[in-house]
Amino acid sequence: LIQKHLEKDDSPFYLLTMINFQFRNLLIACSLRENGKTLSDLLQLKLSHPYVAKKSWMASHAFTLDQLKKIYQRIFEADFGIKTGKIAPEIGLKMLIAQL
Repeated sequence: LIQKHLEKDDSPFYLLTMINFQFRNLLIACSLRENGKTLSDLLQLKLSHPYVAKKSWMASHAFTLDQLKKIYQRIFEADFGIKTGKIAPEIGLKMLIAQL
């Protein structure tokens, strides 16, 4: 899927931002869930559109908080490496996906 986006000349920075956005939402939902909060609590925060919040809440059940923290750390490392020029954008994005 990532390769198809890259072939369409979608920016690796844009794709990384979208991956970051999705996992950030999952991390927030999972953190709330593991702390005894409900979907209603997530919706009250108004951090994203209700549809996105509901989808994130449901998807967050597939992960533990520790798993999402590790994934988010990998996203940060890829982002940092790309933005500091240590990793070529497409390579960094593909390496990140391979680690997920």
